[in-house]
Amino acid sequence: MHSIIASPTDGALLQVTGDIMRVLATAEQTGNNYEMFIMEALEGSGPPPHAHPWSEAYFVLEGEADVFLDGQHLSATTGCFVQIPAGTMHAHRVTSKSARFVVVTSPKGASGFFHEVHAETDLEKVVGVAVKHDLIRRHVPYEPHEAERHYQESNRRDRSDKPADAPQQPNGGARRFLRRP
Repeated sequence: MHSIIASPTDGALLQVTGDIMRVLATAEQTGNNYEMFIMEALEGSGPPPHAHPWSEAYFVLEGEADVFLDGQHLSATTGCFVQIPAGTMHAHRVTSKSARFVVVTSPKGASGFFHEVHAETDLEKVVGVAVKHDLIRRHVPYEPHEAERHYQESNRRDRSDKPADAPQQPNGGARRFLRRP
């Protein structure tokens, strides 16, 4: 491991399901201890409910997001910090016009997923990569998580509200995710 100094223009920019992830530190640079990113996202963006084998932490630099964390619904505003243990079902949905988060993951894993789905808009391909990186465990039967039910309802509402020829968002068109408390 060695010192890392990243200027405001350093780091790969990856398009991950509609969000921009700027890589600040890779696992290789940190001795496989952690990875660090800046996430920039627009209103309504965010991943579907998922869990993964690495822990994840968000520090909100700008904006606001609803965070669903293993049965809890939180509103994360500028200055908030959220720690998500590995294996925990979670999701977020940006509720402000835009948002910027510092994202730290540990151990390695997120960067590999982000690189593989970079600029991918085919949801089936994204799901395939997610399975490969253990974000989705298809072989384990489960009851839909509350966050997943909200996500599915939001997608159904969005599709029924749009004309058939309306363009779809890269994240499946979900503009609403969690209801505000």
